[in-house]
Amino acid sequence: MGRLRTLREVKVLNLPLAFPAWVRSLPGLRVLTLRGTDVVALPEWIAELQALRTLRIENCALHALPEALRHLTQLRELSLSDTQLTDLGAAQFPPGLRSLDLGGSHCYQRPDLEQLRQALGQTRINPSTE
Repeated sequence: MGRLRTLREVKVLNLPLAFPAWVRSLPGLRVLTLRGTDVVALPEWIAELQALRTLRIENCALHALPEALRHLTQLRELSLSDTQLTDLGAAQFPPGLRSLDLGGSHCYQRPDLEQLRQALGQTRINPSTE
C-alpha cells in the first residue's frame, strides 16, 4: 500500500465487501465511491480522511452515519442514495457540505426535509420523495 498512499479517488463497485479498512491509509483521498457493496456502517475513523471532498455510499444496506462524519470539513458532496438509513439529522453533516443526495433511500424514517434544509443552509438536498 506504500505507493498507493497518493491515490486521490477510489471506487469499489458491486463487490461483496464491507467498508475497506485499507482506505484509512490513504490520507490524500478526495473521492470515495462504494456502490453495490455490503457496507452497513461507516467507521468512526472516517474523520481521519481530512482531504475527502466527495463521498458516495450508494445501493447498499447502510443504516446509520457515524458522529465523526461531521468532522470531514472538506466534504462538499455526499450521496447516500439507495441506502437503508434509519435516521438523519443536520448535526451529522459537516458544515461545508454543498450537496446531499438521498434519492431512492426509502427505508429511513422520513426526516422533516424543510427543517433539514434550513439547518444545512446552502446545502442542495435531493430527497428520495417530495
